[in-house]
Amino acid sequence: MFWRIDMWRNLKRINQESGVTVLVTTHLMEEAERCTRLAIMRRGQLVACDSPANLKDRIGGDVVTVRTDRPAEVRAILRDRFGIEPQQVDQELRIERSRGHEFVPQLIEAAPKLIDAISVGKPTLEDVFIDLTGSRLAEELQPV
Repeated sequence: MFWRIDMWRNLKRINQESGVTVLVTTHLMEEAERCTRLAIMRRGQLVACDSPANLKDRIGGDVVTVRTDRPAEVRAILRDRFGIEPQQVDQELRIERSRGHEFVPQLIEAAPKLIDAISVGKPTLEDVFIDLTGSRLAEELQPV
């Protein structure tokens, strides 16, 4: 672990002192956060390239994640009652919505006993990756 800290410290120093562009490839989002520009690829195709902050700003609000054992039912409620088409990843439904915290009580009332957990947060690079590719990074690393 400490070698990673030293490596990043040295890469930053080399970049700042010498003006050298450093190209890094990683599947660790915490490392990707350190980059000035980030290219996201899916199966050899470039899907986005920008700063981590700009990529997260593309989400345009909060990310509401709903964990449920019955995603099809909750998905139908979201579609019928709110006109929302959530993105499904495993047993979770993802909704991108401004002021997501205000939506949570409405969602709980609309789908009583169907929701196991809800989280609301600002977009992460993992959220950006899911938004752009439709899957988690770990799924993309699986052999085709």
